[in-house]
Amino acid sequence: MSQARAALGSHWPEYLIEAAGLGAFMIVAGICVMLVNAPGTIRAVASPDIRRAVVGIAMGLTAIAIIYSPWGMRSGAHLNPAVTLSFLRLGKVTPADAAFYVLAQFAGGPRVPLRLRRSSVSASPCRRFPPLRHYLAAGVKPPHFARKP
Repeated sequence: MSQARAALGSHWPEYLIEAAGLGAFMIVAGICVMLVNAPGTIRAVASPDIRRAVVGIAMGLTAIAIIYSPWGMRSGAHLNPAVTLSFLRLGKVTPADAAFYVLAQFAGGPRVPLRLRRSSVSASPCRRFPPLRHYLAAGVKPPHFARKP
């Protein structure tokens, strides 16, 4: 217990950086996917493979930017519980630090994008369609999943 208290007392800025870094990564991911799948982009770039490649490149550049930023250099920029647990297994992180890192990652990952979604739902290009669960419950194929000839 004292090891966890000491880790939290001395490394709490790193845990907050980890939550913010993963939250920023998730925000950029959501924005990239929304922009690439906007109706105007779909008309301009018809190939879904090219659109996926653009999202992949954007996410890779975002990860590089977060990892090499001053905050990323300070926290280690794990950005993923699997990376943190790998560092724990290799003995590079103490168990208490690993637990707090994973808690911060789970707190920052979904929380920041959900807050962004609440603040800008009306700006979403997919707002005109009801949620997918309505179509699934009715057994009808959603219009935005229909293939165009």
